[in-house]
Amino acid sequence: MFTDTSYVPPTRLAYATRWRKTVDEIAEYSEDTPIYNILILIVHQFLDWHIYMSTMVRLAFKMI
Repeated sequence: MFTDTSYVPPTRLAYATRWRKTVDEIAEYSEDTPIYNILILIVHQFLDWHIYMSTMVRLAFKMI
């Protein structure tokens, strides 16, 4: 290969300026979509819950 090419996705700002919106407006539009809600639920179930439980277990051992 003479040249190495890679795909660089557009930034949020570049995407927002293409649609003549601000980054906050695009985030506000996407908050109510089902795919966004499902992703947030998955993150809460598989990441946040484990962090919460591990923190509570560590605090319980310190109290003993």
